[in-house]
This record gives sequence, C-alpha cells and structure tokens, in this order.
Amino acid sequence: MSSPSFNQFLATLRTQLRIKANWLANESVVLDDNLRTYGLIIELTTTEIRQLQVAAYIKNMGAIYLGNEALSQEMPSAVLQSAIKTWQLLSLEIAVASGMESVTTIIEQYAMRQIPENRLASIFQVVNVWVSCLMPKGYRPPMTPHDAKTTLLQRVELGWSDRAVVDHFLSTLNR
Repeated sequence: MSSPSFNQFLATLRTQLRIKANWLANESVVLDDNLRTYGLIIELTTTEIRQLQVAAYIKNMGAIYLGNEALSQEMPSAVLQSAIKTWQLLSLEIAVASGMESVTTIIEQYAMRQIPENRLASIFQVVNVWVSCLMPKGYRPPMTPHDAKTTLLQRVELGWSDRAVVDHFLSTLNR
C-alpha cells in the first residue's frame, strides 16, 4: 500500500471534521487557505507552510469528542468557555500523539493569552484570530474586516499577539 499524499492527509482530517460539524471543517479550510497564502507572502518554507496547514485542522480535532450542544456555541458563556478549554486540551493531546513536534508547539502556544515564543505559533495565532473573527459563531454573526482588525490591534495592546506579526499581516490585506 502506498503512503497517502499530503493533500489526501488533509482531506482525511477535513472529512473527520465535516462529519462532526460542517462549520468546523469550513473554519479549518479557510484557516488553511489564509495560512498558506500568508506563508507564501512571507516566504516560509514548504515544510513550515505544511506545518501550519496541519495545525489548522488539528486545532479543531478535539471538538470531535464534544457533544453537539457544545458545538452549537449557543450556551452560557462560562459553559462555552469550559467546552472550548476541553476542546483545546483534546486537540493538544491529538497533536502530541501524532508525534509532529512543530504542530504540537503551534497548538500548545496559539491559544494562550500571551505572545507565543514560537514564530510559527505566533503567525498561526494572528491568522487564526483573523479567520475566527470573520467566521459566524453561534453567539454572533461574522465580524466585519474592520472589526477583525480592531480585535487584532486590541490583542497587541493587551500583550497577547506580536505587534510585528499583526502589523505585517494587516498590511498584506491591502495588497
């Protein structure tokens, strides 16, 4: 039996997410596309771009093990925050079990309310926030690009996202 191609591997992850909830797969696809595009703009290596792409799917894999109510995103804020934390921990466990150290580092660092130490995690964090803002949630419609930009700039002020990465990412949107 031959080994699956990289694109077949991503398709398998995407299918698993789509079976659980279509919006999970859609968010990962949009994140994958944005990471790939930005990675090409900043001239990341093919390996680095692929690590970011895999992380775009692995970050949502923990959601497969949550109940459908949690994925509706229409529960009280405290309950939703608890479900998201569980989701993130399960996704990290999947990343660790995969043996992909660079993907594990990205998953481990991107969701923290501080600037990630790892360069790829910092890039992932900024692009993920952008995509997350533009995606509809159970508790709100999609934000406008202006509001997403404001959110990223607020994260910089709070010391949660790297100013240089945010500024450069936002400058590429105007190209």
